[in-house]
Amino acid sequence: GSFTSFFKGEMIISVVTKHNRYLVAGCPFLVLVSPAEVYMPACELSVEGSEERVTAGHDCSFRIEAKDLYGNFHHSGGAEFTVRMSRLRTPKEDAKPLEKWRVKL
Repeated sequence: GSFTSFFKGEMIISVVTKHNRYLVAGCPFLVLVSPAEVYMPACELSVEGSEERVTAGHDCSFRIEAKDLYGNFHHSGGAEFTVRMSRLRTPKEDAKPLEKWRVKL
């Protein structure tokens, strides 16, 4: 037999005979379900703190919540994100390349 779980965590599997009379030998057993691969459209980004303003030269913290297709959170080993920062408008005389960082989960 087989099963599909869409939720991560510890699952207890029980198999019983017809009419739920007898538990099959070896049951129940525990299965640890890990999250599926990171699904970018389900991930969420939030800016730390109450304002989305920072002072030049000071840190701006943000949080990426990586999730799989089913909404399960990834806490490590899930994906690599590229974070880019650019100006909304760049004057011609002050054109500079984008700042770019890699964040690995």
